Amino acid sequence: MAARFSDPDMTTDVEVVHVGSELASTVGDEHGQVAIDGNRQPVRIRATHSSRREQDQWKLLHRHGDLAPVDASPPVPMPNSGRAR
Repeated sequence: MAARFSDPDMTTDVEVVHVGSELASTVGDEHGQVAIDGNRQPVRIRATHSSRREQDQWKLLHRHGDLAPVDASPPVPMPNSGRAR
């Protein structure tokens, strides 16, 4: 799957950070442009990173990313909706 992706131009927005003495994790969004099968397109990925401290350096243990879902929430009714003005 990774071979399908190339030429990324991405930005990361970290939303949650947990840091302990030996382990750390982040949760956030990666967004920007990437070529998928040679076609450049915008992407937004939810990403989680887990890291471990080894000899005073943080080493990435695991990264998980998936495409952010489209907001399928039902619409929120607006006050006074349905009334004639």
